[in-house]
Amino acid sequence: MVNVLNGRPSSFASPQHAIDWAMRSHMSRNKEAAAISMPSQLRQADSGQWLWHTPLFDSRQHWQGWYAGLSEAFLALPCPKVLALAGTDRCGAAAVAVIGACALLPCTGTAAWVTARGWDQSC
Repeated sequence: MVNVLNGRPSSFASPQHAIDWAMRSHMSRNKEAAAISMPSQLRQADSGQWLWHTPLFDSRQHWQGWYAGLSEAFLALPCPKVLALAGTDRCGAAAVAVIGACALLPCTGTAAWVTARGWDQSC
């Protein structure tokens, strides 16, 4: 998270500059989506610069706690589950053990596992 936040500008000259940055940085790959989402993430300062509306670094002390035990809690839910991932590099050990038995969906490279009765170790 720190690397993501450090990699983004702290301000923009205009909402259009923010949209252009989102496209160049691949934060968004769709110009229409960037044009809709970026302006709502910004506020104009008295200086005229456009700043991020939410100061995400202020919540830094909570970041670890948001994810601690999340894989185990998800796996313990007594309901059918669908898990779609771009990668497993940041999954908890319990989720990685389950995902290791799963196949990739064709043409997507996304690991997914769907069962009607929850997690099934024999997928």
